[in-house]
Amino acid sequence: MKKILFLLFIGFTCLITAQTPTVPLADIRNYVGKTVTVCEKVKSTFKTQEHEHSFLNFGDVYPYQQLTVVIKKKHLKNFSYVPVTYLAGKTICVTGEVYLYKGKPQLRVKKESQVVEGN
Repeated sequence: MKKILFLLFIGFTCLITAQTPTVPLADIRNYVGKTVTVCEKVKSTFKTQEHEHSFLNFGDVYPYQQLTVVIKKKHLKNFSYVPVTYLAGKTICVTGEVYLYKGKPQLRVKKESQVVEGN
């Protein structure tokens, strides 16, 4: 069973990266408006009390992060796990469109298939 899951993971990762470029975190600002894949360790997580949105920070902890992955409350139902808990400290590959919010790069995730666990 583990071999099958591993092969599915590799196949899915190849499928994602074949469709979108995988970019280094340091270059993320050069891809605003484009759909990319970023593979990095989640440095910190946060869930707002007011709106219950989830945030995953890459590169450093908030407010020094280089990229924030945003999962809005309405999209959390598309996950089989709680992202801020399950993904904390893990290396993941995330695919989505890069945009700026208050001058900082963000990537919005709407479904679990946009997030793939790495090594």
